[in-house]
Formats: sequence, C-alpha cells, structure tokens
Amino acid sequence: MTAQPAIAVPPLAESDPASIVFDTPTGYPLTLRSDGAQLAGELAFPAASAPPLGLAVVVQPASLRDAGPYAIGQALLAAGYAVFRIDLLTPNDTRYPDLLRDVALLESRLASCLQYLQGNDCRILGLPSGLGLGIVASGGAAPAALRLTASRQGACRVLACRNGFIDQAGRHALGYLSVPLLYVGEEHARHGDSEALPSTETSAAQHALTLINAPHDLIVSQRRQDTAQAVTAWLRRWLHP
Repeated sequence: MTAQPAIAVPPLAESDPASIVFDTPTGYPLTLRSDGAQLAGELAFPAASAPPLGLAVVVQPASLRDAGPYAIGQALLAAGYAVFRIDLLTPNDTRYPDLLRDVALLESRLASCLQYLQGNDCRILGLPSGLGLGIVASGGAAPAALRLTASRQGACRVLACRNGFIDQAGRHALGYLSVPLLYVGEEHARHGDSEALPSTETSAAQHALTLINAPHDLIVSQRRQDTAQAVTAWLRRWLHP
C-alpha cells in the first residue's frame, strides 16, 4: 500500500461511549425505517466548500461502547469525504445478542440504507448524486456488507472491514466479491504482553481472504488512529477511477 499523509483523528478515551453525532457543523441526524425498525444515523459533510470526494457508509450493528467507527468517520470527513454513519440495530435489538451476528438481518438493513441514500431526502440535504460509494463495516456488520456487495446490490466500489467474521458471508459471496477489500484486525495487547496476538476473527479472515479474487489486503492495527488512517488510505486508493 502506498504511503499516505497522516490524518488527524480526534482522541477518544477507550471507555467513552460512541456518540452518533459527528463534531461538524454540517451533520444531519437522520432516522430511517427498515424491517419495521427505526434506525438512527447521521449524514455529515466535510468542512471544505469543495464537493465531497466520495461517500463513505460507516456501519456497525450497534455503537454500544465502541468509538472506532466514530474515529474512522472523523478521519474520512477530514480527508474530504461525505460520511453516512448508522447503527443497523436499535437499542431494543441489542437486548438479543444473536441479532449482533444475524447476517441476513444486517444485510437487509444495510440494503435499506443504500437505497435511502439514493432518495430525495439526501438530495435536499445537499448530497450530490453519482458520488463514488465505499462501505466501512465493523464487527457483525462486516460479513453482511461483504455479502451485500458481492451480490452487486447498490453501487459500492470499495469495501473495508474492521474486525468481524467475514467468513460468515459464505464461500459464494467471498468468491464473487468484485470490489477491493481491506480487512483491519484491530487487536489490543493484553496486560503484560508486548504485542497483540491475532484474534479468532483475524485468523478466520486470513483464511477467508484466500477465497477472494478481487484485490485485497489484511493489516493488524493496535491503535484506533492507525485503523482510521488505513481505511482512509484504502478509499483514496480504490474509490476514484
């Protein structure tokens, strides 16, 4: 991967819950309906007056106490991308742990998000039509995003997954994926260890990537800022023709 300029990522304490609202004057909280659920998200635009370079859809099953997607979204905004960030599960859904890994449900809700982004509501807010679109999916949303992209629903041109068991997308989806895929295994060293050991998610991803014919890469990151920079560099490399 070619070296890219560093992107400033606002520091967030590891214990801080993730806010759904970006620190930007051009962010619009949104609610959309999918499968009978009201999903909370936000569409944000970069501060520069120039048109956005592209649109990044940053998704996860639920924010909970994971601020990683927030940091990724902030880095993409700083790099000039419009960002749509959303939780694919409602707070009530999170009472049922199995839904955090329900690939079919998360795929359906992500498809609703992509359809929503093509509608008039987003045009009214100032989102240009025809922007190159990339998906950044964390945790349980990762296999759902991979399966959706492999089925060629929507106009996703590039995919980045942060953790998650992407092998759960299935061998068919892995083999048919046609867009560049970055997998970031965000690992954290245990107390007393000098470096982090690969998680079961990362180990599973290493095997899953052997089934993918599209351009792909896997990196291991121990810092949220490094993850955000790697994802931003991947979109810069592949999103623009």
